[in-house]
Amino acid sequence: MTPAADAAGDVPARLPVTVRPRPGEGTDSYVRRLARANHLRPSALHGYLCGPPFWFGKPRIERLAAVSGRPRTVLARALTDCRVPRRRDNLRLSPAPMQPDTFRLYQRIRADAEDHGRSLAALAIRHGVGRCAVRTALTTPLPPPRERPRTIPVATIPGPLMALIDQRIKLGESAREIWIHLMDEAAISVSYSTVRLRLRQHQIARR
Repeated sequence: MTPAADAAGDVPARLPVTVRPRPGEGTDSYVRRLARANHLRPSALHGYLCGPPFWFGKPRIERLAAVSGRPRTVLARALTDCRVPRRRDNLRLSPAPMQPDTFRLYQRIRADAEDHGRSLAALAIRHGVGRCAVRTALTTPLPPPRERPRTIPVATIPGPLMALIDQRIKLGESAREIWIHLMDEAAISVSYSTVRLRLRQHQIARR
């Protein structure tokens, strides 16, 4: 089953099962829940919502509104990263490893928002951080680097995520297959370029 388009072929039709977005939820989380409610693969619906040529980019809000049956204004209010341009083809680069404590904090905030739908204010109080930190945790898959690189840039990938990617690389999967696995099976949102870079690093190391 795939979302249908209207006679003009431009506007996607509404999916049979509607899902209410949770306040403070990320776009990818909402797309995953919407896809599963309609027996679709999250990666397939995500790519459909992005449309060509950026199949792995950020879902377009007008297409998401059409298939979900939710007004754009409702989605913009509920989905924290809806109005934040997410440059999925631009990696966050840093010469030093990311602080594990910061990554774990961001993961806890994201999980709390997706599982319980708490507001920014509630998340800030619950985790003892400012609203700005909560918004950063909800709108980016990785904590931002502390300084700009002064050496040859190397993509910073958290240890748990790197282990998952490396495991799929050892199975001989392509970057596309790995991205789809992370989106569908592991419920992890990561830029396609991050996966490609890690695959490239493996290829260089084998030379």
